[in-house]
Amino acid sequence: MQLNNKEMEKSQVKDVKENNALKKAGIKAENKNSNDKRWLAEELMNGFETVSDFIIGGVCYDAAAYVAHLLHPDLITCSDLENKHGQHWVTFFDQNFEYRRFWKGENINKGNVVIFIRNEEPFHAAIAVGGTCIRAVNGGLLGMAWSYEVNLKTVLKERLASGAYKYDNSEIKVLIYARSVL
Repeated sequence: MQLNNKEMEKSQVKDVKENNALKKAGIKAENKNSNDKRWLAEELMNGFETVSDFIIGGVCYDAAAYVAHLLHPDLITCSDLENKHGQHWVTFFDQNFEYRRFWKGENINKGNVVIFIRNEEPFHAAIAVGGTCIRAVNGGLLGMAWSYEVNLKTVLKERLASGAYKYDNSEIKVLIYARSVL
C-alpha cells in the first residue's frame, strides 16, 4: 500500500510528551508536521515568536540548533535536541551540514547557522534571518535577546586582511553553515 505525502508525514510524527530540552510549547510544536515546523521557524526568524518560549535553558547554540531543527527535522532530530548541548552543536554542524564558509560581508541565506570563532574556538552561535542580520541569545552585541535582530555589518565593521573582524578588542571569524549550496 502506497502512502501519500500527508500520510507519510503523519506516520513520522511521534507523540512527544516529555523532553529535557523543550518546554511545553516546544513539545507541542514537536508533535506537528514538517510544514508547521517550518512555519514556526519562520515566525522565530522574523521575531514574531521568542525561542526561549520553546527551549529549556538560554544557551545560544541550543537556540540556533532548535531553529535549524525546525527547518531540517530530518537532519536534527528531537533526540539530538535532548542529547547535544552548548558547543557540542558545533561538532554536529561540522559533521552534518555539507556547506560551510567564512563570512566576507555578503548577505547570508535565511535559516543558515552562524558560528562565531575567536582564537580558533567557537564562542557564540546564531541563526541568519535575512540580509546580513542574525538572531541569537546571550551574545552581547552579537545578539543578547531573540527579540532583537542584529545586523552584522553594523557590529563587525572592520574586516582585516586575514578575513577576521575586529570585535571586542579581539579578532573573530564568522563561519556560516548551510544544508545546501550557499
